[in-house]
Order: sequence, then C-alpha cells, then structure tokens
Amino acid sequence: MREAYVLGDPVEGYLSLDPAESHIWGFYVENTGQGGGAALLARAKENRDYLKLNTHAANDRAHRFYRRHGFIQIGDAWMGEDGIDEITMEWNR
Repeated sequence: MREAYVLGDPVEGYLSLDPAESHIWGFYVENTGQGGGAALLARAKENRDYLKLNTHAANDRAHRFYRRHGFIQIGDAWMGEDGIDEITMEWNR
C-alpha cells in the first residue's frame, strides 16, 4: 500500500510513498522552483524520521534539490531496471 500526495487541481505534482519502507517511489512536479516540490517533500517527512528514494544518477538538478532538503547519497550508482544508472539517497531527521 502506498500513500500519495497531490499538488494542485488540475494535478501539477505528486509524491508516492511506501510507508512500510519509508521509500519514495514516485515524485514529480511540473513547475519546478515554485515551492511545490518542497511542500510535497515536507508532507512526506511529517511524523517520520527516515526516508529514502532512488534517482537517476545523471539528474544533478534533482540531487541538488534533495541535498537542500537534507538527503545524502548512500552507496555507488547502480543499473536501474530501465537500464539507466541510479543512486539511492536517504534522509534522517
């Protein structure tokens, strides 16, 4: 079972979270730089001490965003199921 947080109507962004694993599996914001992503991430952090996510290794812009919000990379890049290198990042309160 996943939790889903949605931004806007019509939808401008979403975050999908597996609460049992504290893993963010989907995160998208159409209009970046306007605070929507930060709001979704803040909602996911509520009442949690830990989160993790996977992101494409080449997506430096996303990595900067996650670092600003306290995430750090753990381990080396690895080949994702889609054939694209990914990294895992985690956040601890």
